[in-house]
Amino acid sequence: MLRIDAVEVTARDATLRAEGQVLLERGASGTVTHLVAQMRINGLSADMDPLIEPPLAFEGGDATLRIAVAPLKVEIGAATLMGAAGTLGLSGAVWPTASGWDLALDLATDRIDHRAALDLWPPRIRPNVRRWLAEHIDAGTLSDLRLYLRRLAGEMHTAMTFGFADATVRVLGGMPPVTAGRGHGRIMDGRVDLTLLEGRA
Repeated sequence: MLRIDAVEVTARDATLRAEGQVLLERGASGTVTHLVAQMRINGLSADMDPLIEPPLAFEGGDATLRIAVAPLKVEIGAATLMGAAGTLGLSGAVWPTASGWDLALDLATDRIDHRAALDLWPPRIRPNVRRWLAEHIDAGTLSDLRLYLRRLAGEMHTAMTFGFADATVRVLGGMPPVTAGRGHGRIMDGRVDLTLLEGRA
């Protein structure tokens, strides 16, 4: 087991400060096959423009990773990131393929402002859905948000479920918005379903 008291990784567009421990798993021949890391994140910032804007910033968190050496695959058993937008949970896996990086990632948060949620939404993924939500929900808080991202064989699939409260929702063009709206929504690839349970017109 390797103990890491402090590490800082700086790339062109990202900085990570962390500490923790790494366990080496070996095969029958003694060759390292996997690395299992339990890390405390002391700071993470990343400028991912134009994929995600504005730049991401998290003050802290924890992560458990299992990394297969050959073929390379990074499995995120559980990760928690804390920042101004709230606390985000992340799990899943990413791995390289001939067509780029494939992924299966699940993101969850109990509560987040709707604008902060849109900031985390990559503009290149389902841009029409993102634009519709930005134009039709002017205010509010999202709860129990679950986002599922899958990229397999070069094809991206997305799904999201959430509740919303204290929202200003523009249901139909030319009609006054609904205020103090409460309800829930579901997005599956390019389809958006919103259920409004209560509100004032």
